Amino acid sequence: QKAPDQQNEIDWKARRQIAASDMPPPAKHDNWIKSSYPFVYGQFDPALFPTAEWRECNRMALAVLEIRNWASDMVDRDDPLLIEQIQARLLPRRGIFANPDEIIVTLGAQNALYMLASLLMTKGSKVAMEDPGYPDARSIFRLAGA
Repeated sequence: QKAPDQQNEIDWKARRQIAASDMPPPAKHDNWIKSSYPFVYGQFDPALFPTAEWRECNRMALAVLEIRNWASDMVDRDDPLLIEQIQARLLPRRGIFANPDEIIVTLGAQNALYMLASLLMTKGSKVAMEDPGYPDARSIFRLAGA
């Protein structure tokens, strides 16, 4: 029997049992931006993109002194300044308040969804989604057994 402080721990390793899939990639049409709900990966509407702000951020990030900060390999840690900005600026706007150790930076939405599905879902798990919804999320959840 587990110690009292370990009884509520989740066995994450046991939840990572997902087999490879023969599932085809989600269908995406070329004129995605004309969709009523363009749930696609990696594309954005140029009219909504903050180009001036993005250019200023790039200018600041590419300064010689800054390159030394972000060019080093942090091995198994996320960039503490990025975590700080996510915690202070991004999450509160969405009503989320988290400690730095509760934030993980992924390679993108698909990577985050795959990690969540592989950790939290098992074969037969039920998932509720919008229809239409994000097709890549639907595929990831099917892959995980939903």
